Amino acid sequence: SKALKAQLAELTPQRRAICGFLEGNRDHPSAADIYAALEGEHPSLSLATVYNTLEALKARGLVLELAFDDGNRYDPDTRLHVNVVCRVCGRIRDVPSESTPLREMGVAVGRASGYRLEARQEIVYQGTCPECAA
Repeated sequence: SKALKAQLAELTPQRRAICGFLEGNRDHPSAADIYAALEGEHPSLSLATVYNTLEALKARGLVLELAFDDGNRYDPDTRLHVNVVCRVCGRIRDVPSESTPLREMGVAVGRASGYRLEARQEIVYQGTCPECAA
């Protein structure tokens, strides 16, 4: 996203590498996944730096933190969408959902609760992916 790229100028080489890894990443990596992917080319990178960078990006609204049974995963796609998780292989995929039903659901939840909603709930469906079902 442009927002991640805008952050690159003010970041250390390690943080720049983390942002570069996340840029367009559709795999919903964990902090450990990011660390494992980058530690070879960035020997000074620490797992703490990965966590701190993810927290900073999350605080700026540049990544979504998704809680799963096996730990937190990070999604650089902050647009409204649904995540589908395969119960067999664990793969997480995005389903673009910029259509009105998701937006309408948020409006309906606000009306029904009386709350002025400030953040949306991440929507995750679980099932079996086509590859595992075959």
